[in-house]
Amino acid sequence: MDGHGSNDRGGLTFVFRFLQRLFLEPDAEFCHYVQNNREGLAKLGIAVDEEVDLGALQLEYTRLFLGPEEHVPPYESAFREGRFWGQSAADVKKFIGDIGLQVDEEFTMPPDHIAIELEVLELILASDEPEAEEFYKRFFEEHLGWGFDLLGRLIPKTTSSFYKTSFEFAEKFLTSEKERLRA
Repeated sequence: MDGHGSNDRGGLTFVFRFLQRLFLEPDAEFCHYVQNNREGLAKLGIAVDEEVDLGALQLEYTRLFLGPEEHVPPYESAFREGRFWGQSAADVKKFIGDIGLQVDEEFTMPPDHIAIELEVLELILASDEPEAEEFYKRFFEEHLGWGFDLLGRLIPKTTSSFYKTSFEFAEKFLTSEKERLRA
């Protein structure tokens, strides 16, 4: 996606980027990122082992999001409507286009994946558009409410201290954003 401007609005870029990657399949680059940002993540209450084990993260990610047992799909329409590429995906895609953001055409994942929704929020915050805060609030209210239910299912399901503390942080972060937007 391509956004507008470079306004960081209080240093939230680090948080949004971490949360986006948290919900995508871990790779060596993600492990390197986590390892290099251990101190910053610890300040957020996220447990990071001395050595980040890619295999363990991939195994837990697969168990949580892909199966083979009961898993938790990180897609709004799958979560809310019980199917992929549902109305939620169409609504997210329309919202993205309406505010002038572009989804990379090579990106084949449905646009209502939680990582994409978090990226949309980050890009809106980084925007210099006068309507940025209004867009942010609208998108958050229309599309991130399901994130609380998602996290409520993931927190007790994970056996990884890294994922558990990361999901708990995500829940606290979304709660604080929800409260900020209500004020």
